[in-house]
Amino acid sequence: MMNKLELVATAWLLAWGMSYIITAIFAPSIGGDVTSGMLFYGFLGIVLTTVTILLQFKLSTLTRVFLCFVLFALAVVSVFGAVISWSGIAIWNVPFADKTIFNITMAFIDFISAVFMLVLALGKQVEP
Repeated sequence: MMNKLELVATAWLLAWGMSYIITAIFAPSIGGDVTSGMLFYGFLGIVLTTVTILLQFKLSTLTRVFLCFVLFALAVVSVFGAVISWSGIAIWNVPFADKTIFNITMAFIDFISAVFMLVLALGKQVEP
């Protein structure tokens, strides 16, 4: 049985993963170029969505531990994304006059996503 925190984490990560996939699909049609970063985010979204869905099923212990390890690795990537957004290393191509607010918002969302990934990774690993 899933507790409320795991339910919120699952919903957040599904939405976050799908937003990466949708961005990768539709970015070229809204004026962006196909870049390696966009392909990376599309791949990240596919992996995040797939792992989050698979963790909802009864799986063998080895499979569950592997999926939790993948979530942990994605959390590390999200924390890295938060750090480069917050520090201004990442320059986001957004149509806003003040890109600083977007960098701070993106850093916060990446950090919250990393926390939810860790909630699922640590919580699902110990389930029978």
